[in-house]
Amino acid sequence: MAEYGGAEREISPEGHLNFDEVEVEYRMDGLTPDVVLRKVNATGQVHELLVEIKVTHGCGPEKIARIRKGRHAAIEIDLGRWKHRSLEAIHEAVLRAAPRVWLYNARQEQETLVLKAEAEAMADARAAAMLSGLDAAGPARPSHAEGSAAITALRAIGEGRLCAVQVGDDAVFSVPTEEWQAVLAHRYVLGDQIDDYYKPGFSLVTAVTWVRRSGLVRSAFKELLEVETHRALLRARPGFRSPQALVKRYLQAVTKLGPLHLMDPDRWERRPVFGEAVKAAQARERLRAEQLARSRRRLEGLLAAATEEERAGFDLARWEVAPIPGFGRPLERLCGEAAFDAFDDVLDRLQAAVGWSGRWSGDAFLGLPLQGAVQRGVERREAREAAAAAEKAEAERQARLQLVDRVAAHAVHLMGSREGERWVAPRRAALETEPAERDRAWRDLAEIERRLKAQAALDDLAAEVRAELEKAAEARFGDLADWFLHTGNNQCQGRHPWDYTVDRHTLRDALRAVEMAPKPGRRRA
Repeated sequence: MAEYGGAEREISPEGHLNFDEVEVEYRMDGLTPDVVLRKVNATGQVHELLVEIKVTHGCGPEKIARIRKGRHAAIEIDLGRWKHRSLEAIHEAVLRAAPRVWLYNARQEQETLVLKAEAEAMADARAAAMLSGLDAAGPARPSHAEGSAAITALRAIGEGRLCAVQVGDDAVFSVPTEEWQAVLAHRYVLGDQIDDYYKPGFSLVTAVTWVRRSGLVRSAFKELLEVETHRALLRARPGFRSPQALVKRYLQAVTKLGPLHLMDPDRWERRPVFGEAVKAAQARERLRAEQLARSRRRLEGLLAAATEEERAGFDLARWEVAPIPGFGRPLERLCGEAAFDAFDDVLDRLQAAVGWSGRWSGDAFLGLPLQGAVQRGVERREAREAAAAAEKAEAERQARLQLVDRVAAHAVHLMGSREGERWVAPRRAALETEPAERDRAWRDLAEIERRLKAQAALDDLAAEVRAELEKAAEARFGDLADWFLHTGNNQCQGRHPWDYTVDRHTLRDALRAVEMAPKPGRRRA
């Protein structure tokens, strides 16, 4: 199998080869392979295969280089798992079971070169199409949704230089140079977003991934470039810069300007000296805006649970600017303060009360017309609980009935339909309500089953010994055997031998009676 860049091509199917000669530890061309196999073809040409056996360590790079230099076909067989096995197991492993790899195969090397040439040709075609798209797009690039705001934020703190860095040809970006640099700096220099929570700073991969996903890069370059495609792009246009290369050059330039600190290769740390006060104020404002927006959404949802009559005369806009009962401040002032958590908790409890939980205590409705909605929530919860209790009781009753049915079914199985139902009928009421009665019934049925099995065993024994008796009687009396078996006999205590014979002991008496009885037609002396 030849492989290059993820592409594979089969050289020849797997199979077994029979060789004509084998030599062990044979020295050749400065090599001493473990085994040399030789096969002579129809024209008399000798083909050699070097076999290296790996137990703990495989072939080193120096030996592999000699093998490749001499163009010797060679494989390595891994017997690490067989080193303590029997000779038969090792034999099977060498021939079939053990994993093996090619150290050198001329056909594989040639086919790999073909795959490489094909991959390069396809990469050249992709690169030509991508560059053609760049050229067709022209120099004009639309603005980014966050570009203007990011530029303004940088200039407001005196860092407009961070969106004017020279990085070379950046045609792969879909927005102007100033904008993508400003958006990138706004995120990673001012530190408005944190990407790598498990490590300090951020990596090049993190920044490039975010740039690709944020609409800053043209669609043809949003995905990571394959190695062959990138090489083809550089062959076609030496000045080409990929998004990753441009971002890296930009971050290196910003590092020289001071805002970033290079921690490790391709990992930077944001210096706290830049824009800390701005970031703190922005963070507080974002939190306040988020709390305000979330509270408004929740208030609208709560009011939707009230009826039109309950909402009549209530104005949410007026409520927001008035002091909230229990908090003494309007909603906008409350957002961003420590007291907001308590307010948010009341909203949580109100939302739960009018929703699924239906639980409420107190009268802190925050001045909202929600008394009726809360009461309906409580009633729905009580109805659900009552229905759940009834359902549980019915399920328990059905479970008890199933247990009684099992007892009845077992009784019918043991005693038959009529006797089983007759046995269960007087006990059914107690079986449905008393676990102890069910346990007692199972014990009684177990005893009945034991007796029935014992009786069945006795009946089987009686049938067996009577069959032996009948055979003996037929042998002695012929057609009169039935008369003998059903006639009283002193050896059987005056009873019929057939009725008397129920076990081995009585069988002996009956057989003695057979022997002592005169044969038919024989005169008595």
